[in-house]
Amino acid sequence: MVLEELVPKESGREARIDKKRAETQARREREASPEANDKDLMGGGPDFKAEMERKRNFMALKHIERREEALDKIAAYREKERSKMAEFLELARVSKAQNALWQG
Repeated sequence: MVLEELVPKESGREARIDKKRAETQARREREASPEANDKDLMGGGPDFKAEMERKRNFMALKHIERREEALDKIAAYREKERSKMAEFLELARVSKAQNALWQG
């Protein structure tokens, strides 16, 4: 507030000219900036290709791990099923020996 009282704010045509000068100055600074170039902004070059290859390899390893886990689960299920069938057949043999199933 005090600053505005000491130095009045420009208005009208002078204000528009100063505003355009400031915008032009900011644009020139952005264009001259070394940190913003198309290669970095849009991707590409060896870094982009390397990143895509790394991602592809990661996904392939993940797929292999999931497949191995699934195969392990299947093997465990089959072993569990075999043990249940062995118990069932043993019960059937014992029952047959006692003629429990064939008595009428």
